[in-house]
Amino acid sequence: MRSFCIEGGHTLSGEVTISGSKNAALALIPCSLLTKDKVVLRGVPRIKDIFQQIEILKKLNVDVKFVDHTLTIKSNKLIKCDLTFEEMKHFRASYYFYGALLWRLKDMKVVPPGGCKLGTRPIDLHLFALKEMGVNISFCDGIYEFKATETLNNYLRFPRISMGATINALLYAVSLNKTITIENYSKEPEVFEVIKMLQMMGAKISYNEDVILIDERHQLKGTTFNVIGDRIEAGTFILLGASLGKDLTIHHIEKKHLESLFDILDELNVDYQYEKETMRINKTKSIKPVTVETGPYPSFPSDLQPLLTSYLLTVPRIHLIKEMIYEDRFSHLAELEKCGAVIKRINHNIIINGDNELHHAKMEGKDLRATASLVFIALNINGISEVKGIEYFERGYEDFVEKILKLGGKMSIVGDDVK
Repeated sequence: MRSFCIEGGHTLSGEVTISGSKNAALALIPCSLLTKDKVVLRGVPRIKDIFQQIEILKKLNVDVKFVDHTLTIKSNKLIKCDLTFEEMKHFRASYYFYGALLWRLKDMKVVPPGGCKLGTRPIDLHLFALKEMGVNISFCDGIYEFKATETLNNYLRFPRISMGATINALLYAVSLNKTITIENYSKEPEVFEVIKMLQMMGAKISYNEDVILIDERHQLKGTTFNVIGDRIEAGTFILLGASLGKDLTIHHIEKKHLESLFDILDELNVDYQYEKETMRINKTKSIKPVTVETGPYPSFPSDLQPLLTSYLLTVPRIHLIKEMIYEDRFSHLAELEKCGAVIKRINHNIIINGDNELHHAKMEGKDLRATASLVFIALNINGISEVKGIEYFERGYEDFVEKILKLGGKMSIVGDDVK
């Protein structure tokens, strides 16, 4: 089994450029199936989840070319088949194929999505949205069967906010011969990137703070679209800069996508400057306690909670994080305790004592963001730590080891199957 070997305590300096957004790219790629024309996506990260998505496209007989970070897709020879491929089980965002393909396939069988285990993670809101828009759904022996019908509502209000379900609703709604209104929708940046791309393809979509309005179907055309920077990777390097940086310069950051993190930096008086998608940040000794609550955008993102937990272990005060999105995003806590961290969980609350000596350890991540938090703390601790869970980590971070080495950190991948 491969693992990270990390010698911590080294200053990080120099320049790093944030890769394209994993969560945005995974939603934008299915948009290409809404037209038979060529679609070009630039800035696509070369990570495991993207390659899984490409394998699904190939099994659908979609023409795909992935050169450097440019993905070219043409689905004019798409075949009708069920989405019961093994790849559908390997990542969470496989559910975007539901909304993107229904208008062309009319009926199909699909397996439920995979992804990190963060609790029950139901797809009930995805199914709710599709049902409201006229899709008959049945479930038998672990397989969903979808059948598109002409009977649908033109009004959809989500009972809870969900980024994935909002995007899935958009992907299907643009194919319908009816005007659709969506209320209580997610306002995550990735949602607006999907809207922007669909508009460029010819969809008639408007929105305000309360509703999204999709006009009845228009013929969609091909387009070229640039993927935004990954705000979770950006957050990772920002926090590393606050704990280890010396004139660390980070490019391709959109501040408005991370305002909640910048608020924390300001509260802790972290030394940074930001201008035109570039940030320069330095290690900053802070002795202020913070209280943070995760929530839908623009609240603090749950995906950054494990990394913030690790960062606050370097700030010598008592801190509180309230995890309000995922019921089981706490697997990193027991692993952090192996390096001397003093952390207590009470229901959805994480109480962090940042005033303790930490030591190197062997740790194992159980999901993508948990593994990232362990890598983070290992980079901060003197001595050599081992972190397992690379198979999760590679789902969301591109060339991370190379980026750290370039900045002066010391880490490598060891194991029998290292390529």
